Amino acid sequence: SLPVTVDLLRVTFTNLRRFAPYGAERFQWDPTTRRLRTVWANREVSCPNGIPSMSAASNMAYCIGQRNSVWTLEGMDWDTGESRFYKRLGLALRYNSFYSAIVVGPNREMASGTSSGIMRLTVS
Repeated sequence: SLPVTVDLLRVTFTNLRRFAPYGAERFQWDPTTRRLRTVWANREVSCPNGIPSMSAASNMAYCIGQRNSVWTLEGMDWDTGESRFYKRLGLALRYNSFYSAIVVGPNREMASGTSSGIMRLTVS
């Protein structure tokens, strides 16, 4: 149907400024009040359509993002939300995480599903 086609096109091109969403936020559950509270919000980062992951070893949250329409690997400080790292990946559709999670592994390696398969990344 047309709405599904439009949604697929939109997620396909979420690295483009016209379609790219901005913002990431960390929440913490308060069991006493039974409410979520905001720990931090970063309105500058763009993690268009993937699922971020947290690394306890580096104290960073990572996502497949975009800057100026170029796909990136983004790293944010887990305590403050401040952008601390990014790595340019490229313009190609093969870098689009297309709703996949990024997995943080050993030896500074990560993997993410993409629209064309699995992408392996090394943080240098």
